[in-house]
Amino acid sequence: MLETAAAPSDIFRVQEYLTEQRRIVDRLYDYRYSRLLEVFGRLLSDGWLKEGDLNGLQPEKIAKIKRAASFLAEGNCQPRPSHFLQQKAFAAETKCLV
Repeated sequence: MLETAAAPSDIFRVQEYLTEQRRIVDRLYDYRYSRLLEVFGRLLSDGWLKEGDLNGLQPEKIAKIKRAASFLAEGNCQPRPSHFLQQKAFAAETKCLV
């Protein structure tokens, strides 16, 4: 994409694209300690983790991760809105992991 950039505005479009992609990843994979079980559930649901990768965790935590993964796999959550306040309202309304 940058190889064929003819104007400075092309570089800014790439930067905007990368910024949006980073925000999407930050929204999906919130690595705060209090949210890790939900993040593991999303990773399990998305296929980035396997159940065997959870070995060594407490059984209660594994159960919560599996519940989150199955909830997401069933399609109970819609794509996340990008605006923070909408995201909070969406989470409260659907009881979705955001």
